[in-house]
Amino acid sequence: MDSFNIHCQWRTAVTVQGSAYNFPNRFTHEFRDKYRRPAIYRWRVLKNAGETKEPIYIGECEDLVQRMQRVLTPAKTSKSTNARVDAILREFAEAGRHVVIDVTDITRFELNGQIYGLEKEADNWGRLSSAISRVIKLKEA
Repeated sequence: MDSFNIHCQWRTAVTVQGSAYNFPNRFTHEFRDKYRRPAIYRWRVLKNAGETKEPIYIGECEDLVQRMQRVLTPAKTSKSTNARVDAILREFAEAGRHVVIDVTDITRFELNGQIYGLEKEADNWGRLSSAISRVIKLKEA
């Protein structure tokens, strides 16, 4: 095998009404049902006029809703990543910036007999998501 390609497409997480989820809004039961799954995600601060880049934070998780909840409600005394990300995103939101969360759709593929992609099993996903997110982070930089 000379090459290995994985295609991923960013898709903004949306509410039942079809509008983008905006940090720090609460999410509905329907939103929870749709996004309670493994994901590579990015928090993205939408550009203002004249800006050329959007501040982003990329991560991976076994349950996107649970991960979002941990960012939205970090422990008060914590100096964790959750608390730091929450503080940064709140600063942008309080300044009137729109903060959305995007999720990757990854084309289904097989590696060493294991299936990955949209129809993946959570335990298969856990073995590879970290490596894929590192590649995406390099590409986005």
